[in-house]
Amino acid sequence: MRGKYILLGTVMIMAVIYACNKPTEYRKYLGNDEINYPGAPQNVVIQPQYHQVTFRFNPSPDPRVTEYVVYWNNKADSLRFPATSNDPGSFIKLTIPNIPDYMVNNFTIQSVYSNGTYSKAIYLSNVRSIGDVYLAGLNNRPVTGVAAAAKVSNKIPMDSVYLAFKGIVDTVNVKTEIYWTDLSGNARITEIDNRNAKMLLPGFKINTWVYYLSFYKPNRYTDEMYTPVRGKDSLKIVQAANGSLSIALQ
Repeated sequence: MRGKYILLGTVMIMAVIYACNKPTEYRKYLGNDEINYPGAPQNVVIQPQYHQVTFRFNPSPDPRVTEYVVYWNNKADSLRFPATSNDPGSFIKLTIPNIPDYMVNNFTIQSVYSNGTYSKAIYLSNVRSIGDVYLAGLNNRPVTGVAAAAKVSNKIPMDSVYLAFKGIVDTVNVKTEIYWTDLSGNARITEIDNRNAKMLLPGFKINTWVYYLSFYKPNRYTDEMYTPVRGKDSLKIVQAANGSLSIALQ
C-alpha cells in the first residue's frame, strides 16, 4: 500500500514540473528561434521557347528571400537565380536554356533564404521546349477563295478584293500577314487574326502575287511567335475576260 502512495506522489510531482515548463521550451533546441519558411512563388506560368523554357511568376513578398532555385532532370540539373524583386505585383522570369528538342521535363521551383531555408516546392510536370520538330509541323493558314468587293463607298476603292481563309479552331495560330501590291504599285502588309475568315485588300492590283505567312504561339503565355519553316506561301489573284476572279498557285 505504501508503494502505491509513493508512486502516486512521484507522478504528481512530475505533473507539476511538466506543467511549470513553458510551452516554448522546445525553442532551446532550436537556438531560441522559430523555423520560418520562405513564401513560395505564386501564379507560375510556363513559356515554352526555342530550345529553352521560361517560368514567369509573382515573387514572394518576403524581403529575406534572396534567390530562387529550379531543379529538373530528377534534380540532377539545377540553376539558381537572384531574387530581383519582392513585390508580389511584379513578375520574375527564370529561363532554363539548352533544353533538347521537344524533350519532356518535370521542374521544381523553390524560394530560398540566405541561411539556406527552402520554401515548399512548386512542381511543374510535362514541360516541353520548342524545337525543330514543332516548327516542322507548322503550316500557313490555307486560303479558300477570293471575291471582288462591292464599291459601296469611298472606303472601298475600285478593284478591292476579299481574300478568304480557312476557319481556325486552334488558337495557337495568332495571325497571318498578307503581303500584296496596290494599284499604285506600293507594297502593302495587312494582318488577319484568328477570329476572322476574310480580309479586305483595298485597291488591289489585279494579276499580281500575294504572299502570306502565319504566326503561332505555343500557348497564351508565350511572348515569342513562330512561323513555318518553309516561310511564306504565295498565290496570284487573276481576272478572267468576264471579270470573274480566281486564284492561281505557283
